[in-house]
Amino acid sequence: MGGIPGKNANKLAAIAMVKNEADVIESFARHALCLVDVLLVTDHMSTDGTKDILQQLQAEGLPIRLSEFREPGQHQGEVMTGLLQGAVQNEGAELVLALDADEFLVAEQGSHWLRTYLQGLDTSCVYQLPWVDYMLCRPEEGQDKYLLSRPALRSERANPLGKVMLGAGAVRELHLTIEQGNHVAKSPELLDTVYGVATEPVAEGVHLAHFPRRSQAQQVSKNLCMWLSNLSAFTEYTYYAMDYQPAFQAYVEGRRLPLPHKMHDCIPARLERYAQECHLRYTAREVRPIANVLRMAEKLAAEYGRLRVLGRCPQVSVIVIFDGSRESFLVSWQSLLAQSYLPSEIFIVDSKELGTENIRAELEACAVPVQILPGTDWSELHRQVRGEFVQWLLPGDVLLPDKLRDMAALLCAQPQTALAINVTEKREEGWAPEYLGIDTDRLAYYFLGSKLHQAMVLQGETCNSNLTGILFRREVMEGTAYLQAAFMGDRVLPFTLWGACLQADRMAVLVQRDFVREAAHAWTADERILFEMEYAYLLQQAYAQEQVSEQGVAAAWQSFQGRRAALLAQGMGKQAGAELLAAYERCNIR
Repeated sequence: MGGIPGKNANKLAAIAMVKNEADVIESFARHALCLVDVLLVTDHMSTDGTKDILQQLQAEGLPIRLSEFREPGQHQGEVMTGLLQGAVQNEGAELVLALDADEFLVAEQGSHWLRTYLQGLDTSCVYQLPWVDYMLCRPEEGQDKYLLSRPALRSERANPLGKVMLGAGAVRELHLTIEQGNHVAKSPELLDTVYGVATEPVAEGVHLAHFPRRSQAQQVSKNLCMWLSNLSAFTEYTYYAMDYQPAFQAYVEGRRLPLPHKMHDCIPARLERYAQECHLRYTAREVRPIANVLRMAEKLAAEYGRLRVLGRCPQVSVIVIFDGSRESFLVSWQSLLAQSYLPSEIFIVDSKELGTENIRAELEACAVPVQILPGTDWSELHRQVRGEFVQWLLPGDVLLPDKLRDMAALLCAQPQTALAINVTEKREEGWAPEYLGIDTDRLAYYFLGSKLHQAMVLQGETCNSNLTGILFRREVMEGTAYLQAAFMGDRVLPFTLWGACLQADRMAVLVQRDFVREAAHAWTADERILFEMEYAYLLQQAYAQEQVSEQGVAAAWQSFQGRRAALLAQGMGKQAGAELLAAYERCNIR
């Protein structure tokens, strides 16, 4: 059964997929980390603060690796198998506990003994952990306390089907996956059967303390949300989680939820050794079942809408600006290949014409067609781009996984819209300039292109997005010669960019969601002065073409002069090139 570990003690990991577990997630994480070296958790679209608590625990320095699963369906087996591979391959774990958030591995001898025991197990085996139901004696009291410190009863006998704990040697040798529910592990030849690989027992008394019912509100929330999640994944005829359907039906009909199966031979829980093990900081939260269900329904409806409009498989072309830096390229490239909706073609623009030899291996390994273009040959883009939509990717910028999926679906569903602009929501100045008068509770806001551009001209301020944050219709790119005038080397002139792409008769939509992480960039004095000179030129154009009123131009010019004086007072003049500085000082409206 294993023994005292030597100096080569097993590295231990726990993995879990969680959803709406705010009442228990802190107890679960702190307890698990008394036993294991690292905890890998995937949050499944929680709406109750579960992810927030995990992030707070991370901020304490606890070894938690947090990821997200953004599809509404309950694909637990696939997610847990991915976490298992991550624990073994990336974390070097030699023994992996596959857990749910309401499960606590315990032994009467306490956590210190249990950790030592686990460290000495044979990692070429898969183990079966007995699964024992526990019930809180006073579930409505002490909800902000560590769960194992609260009075409870337990079933004397374990459930017939336990949960698996996997040795890394077995995972590698047998190519194991985890089945839905974490009850069995399967090798490839067993995938189409109900059977799992053979398992070994653990020491007497070691078991999972399972707390499925912690309060009435938590029970309602779990039954309703889990039934919806399983419907989304497996249809109403699902083999999985059928126990949730009667409770869902009862709630819809206004009846009391079916009573849970009675525990056999209840006896007092003997968890005294664990009572003072952990202290909670973040768990005083109310469970709100209907709010969770409505959020779940909202996500299901949104997913259906995306699937419907993306069903015709619109093509997205991606233009990657390569400035010679392999490091910046790889950051951007990896985020592109991790998109949940992959592009149909990729163009690499060698902006400095240094060649792409240092990224050749990545380009050759790409499953998406890739073409390399010299930075001066913009006409090739006009001739070769075939996608309905066009995405740019600037050096070092990162696309978050659903950027192409969500923005392509948006443009498919809104044919009057020419471009979708991601304006990040976490900047200090807000998700869009204040002068636009936007209700920041809205996810998206639509403007006529000419009106949005006019607002930028008058205020001397662009949207909080760079070129990577936009998804364009291809005809916008063709009408602007692929923004050639907006590039100065591999740098983008923002006012020129917006002036070119904001068309008078087409809509632009600002989307409040973090789809892009822009590469950090410190402005040089020359770049800051060029930005201001670009604005001065744009303002002069607008004045000459009578696009804005004389009063509006006068106010904008006064603001520009104030900024110019402030920049020069900051010592920009000493840092900038003399010729550029002289041109800046001569800026005027005639």
